[in-house]
Amino acid sequence: NRAFGERIAALAATEALQAIVAVLLLAPSPPLLFMGEEFAAASPFLFFCDFRGELANAVREGRRAEFARFAAFSDTTARERIPDPNDPATFERSKLDWTCLGRSAHARWLECYRRLLALRHRHVVPLLPRLAGDARYRLHGGSAIEVSWPMQGGACLAMLANLGGQLQSGLARIQATPFYASHDALATGLSRGVLEPWSVAWLVGNATQGLDA
Repeated sequence: NRAFGERIAALAATEALQAIVAVLLLAPSPPLLFMGEEFAAASPFLFFCDFRGELANAVREGRRAEFARFAAFSDTTARERIPDPNDPATFERSKLDWTCLGRSAHARWLECYRRLLALRHRHVVPLLPRLAGDARYRLHGGSAIEVSWPMQGGACLAMLANLGGQLQSGLARIQATPFYASHDALATGLSRGVLEPWSVAWLVGNATQGLDA
């Protein structure tokens, strides 16, 4: 709900967004995707509506007043640049531009989402009926996290992620092979309890590996 409708792919570093997407799409809970997210849509998503008269004016001015507390919009002139929600052009600009899939950056994002969803279907979905109890987690160094979802029989679905720009150590030492690893050398790092910046691994382990936090 940004003033100019910028999407997260236009705001976040690619490596950071790739890590977050791997967390979202492979977690047991159903992933919720916003229209166009799967290919980093080039079009903005602006706030739009189709009101008339006093209600239209109230929504337009109320929308702009919302942003007055932000430094970038403290000036009246700056707030007037916020698109009018009732202007048909605001709605038209928010439509998905499917032609952007012809550009390599957008095609790569779509392939990333497809690959992760295929891994979810193959590795995560079959485990869902066996999940037993709440997830447990452990934080490391302010940016790394271990999460384990216990399953019947003593095994667990586990995620290890470093959602920051600094290498993190001191995590559980894992010998199991991940079914997803964001970095080629990640398995070696896991065996030493180390996670590279913006790295994510998903695997099936057990409590004896230190994953039951």
